[in-house]
Amino acid sequence: MTSNSAQVVKQKHVWTPVEVGLVLFFSAMLIGMFVPRVTSAEEKANEQITRTSMHIAQVALETYAADHNNTYPAEVDDALKSYYPGGEADGKTPASQGPLNPYSKKPEFPVMVGYVSTPTAVRTLPPESTGAAAGQVVYIPLNNHRSYALLGTKGDGKAIDGTLPKTTLVLSSIW
Repeated sequence: MTSNSAQVVKQKHVWTPVEVGLVLFFSAMLIGMFVPRVTSAEEKANEQITRTSMHIAQVALETYAADHNNTYPAEVDDALKSYYPGGEADGKTPASQGPLNPYSKKPEFPVMVGYVSTPTAVRTLPPESTGAAAGQVVYIPLNNHRSYALLGTKGDGKAIDGTLPKTTLVLSSIW
């Protein structure tokens, strides 16, 4: 007996240029949608770590002032560093390292830059360049060391935004 059934020949599927283009287009769209979200989340996390470093500095400054007749230090020296976690809070034995800078991945104490103003005036300004590197906390002693301002910097070196639009986040002894 002979069979008249036709043989089915399987052919390999070859992708057409249109199909390849569509796959590349949709892949690029998916990447384009998720990469900004991931980088935005990383920036927000880094900013929150910097805010935490600002609060650590604020506690150290307030504790220092309580022990020094309500005056704040003129600079970030070993006396202030002794009030950071790991220090002896005696004005002599400093902490071995400051809080972690989320951008440099290194522990850092606050820095001082030539940025002089009042906390109220700084708060009302749009965030601008502080002169400090990304993730650093900026300490500004004010009013003959009776007050201070703390600013934190984002990845672009500008001050962290305040809660109101076009304002700067400032931690201070004056509210």
